[in-house]
Amino acid sequence: MAERPFARTETREDCAHYDALKQPFFGDLHIHTSLSQDSFISSQRNGPDAAYRYARGESIVLPDAQARQNTRARIGRPIDFAAVTDHAEYFGEMNLCTTDPARLAWWWPHCVLTRASNLWVQLVAINWWGKLGGRGGGRERSFVCTLGDCESAAADTWGTIQAAAEAAYDRSSRCSFTTFVAYEFTDAPD
Repeated sequence: MAERPFARTETREDCAHYDALKQPFFGDLHIHTSLSQDSFISSQRNGPDAAYRYARGESIVLPDAQARQNTRARIGRPIDFAAVTDHAEYFGEMNLCTTDPARLAWWWPHCVLTRASNLWVQLVAINWWGKLGGRGGGRERSFVCTLGDCESAAADTWGTIQAAAEAAYDRSSRCSFTTFVAYEFTDAPD
């Protein structure tokens, strides 16, 4: 095996097909899942694990035009790398609104609108998140944070993203898929 022009910072097997002269790789570094509020305007309800399965060439279920989760989709060719980059600004709020009906925050009207399957209702919700009061016009946290612990929920979401990236990363000698732990930073106050 050729000598590496770099120092490895993780424990893993050497890639069986290493080429010092480089190789072309193809991937996606902007993937939203059900952890982002904007995925809800297309009724997309898949999480990070499903996003990575899709990127590796496995099929996942997507919504049809009526928001029913019944359409099988598969990428034409698996990609080599990916990053789930959900919006960090609403990690806590989206977690509280979408993951546990036993929490009071789940029932906040804005959360109910966010989970709707009707496109027009979804558009009202996304507008609210962006302008009308998702964060009080950009100055304050959403009222949903009064009904639940947004900081703890945000930490749970970040942990979910990290765990999914770690689980999908191929550290074997095949080196068939690389993940990046990431989020999207949107230039928004707070």
